[in-house]
Amino acid sequence: MKPVIYLAGPEVFLPAPLRIAEAKKDILARLDLDGLFPLDNVIPPETENIADLIALANYAMIDRCNAIIANLTPFRGPSADVGTACEVAYAYAKGKPVFAYTNDPRPYKERVLEDGMEIEDFALFDNLMLPCAIEKSGGSLHRVAAADIADLRAFEQAARDAAFHLHPAPKI
Repeated sequence: MKPVIYLAGPEVFLPAPLRIAEAKKDILARLDLDGLFPLDNVIPPETENIADLIALANYAMIDRCNAIIANLTPFRGPSADVGTACEVAYAYAKGKPVFAYTNDPRPYKERVLEDGMEIEDFALFDNLMLPCAIEKSGGSLHRVAAADIADLRAFEQAARDAAFHLHPAPKI
């Protein structure tokens, strides 16, 4: 059975989310991995507590996966998508390796507007909790400068790391 990767990120909000999901799944398939995208969940739109069901369905997907790959490119501001950050934290707490990437390699401090409050200055890509969870999980982070949040070059690097991690070397 192939290892399964949860595909976390703000792509669900893009105009053609299923196109990018399929492109990511194709990359994973070439590495002998399967991918689960949040929109693979089937939740009837007339459901009363749809927000709760979406969150629970995504957590259940993460539970079924061997690892996650998270797109932590800044989204709607200087930081990663908050929902994706929650999924990273959930996966880390569940002992899953977290592989991540960002298409904006600048340190967090360079992206935040001065507002008179303290700004973290650790040269990290986002709030220290994200890179620390990624590192402690045994995963990795890849930074690539790309103008498009849907650029998959850094995703491919993270996917190769996940494949290397999840496909143990044969015993000789």
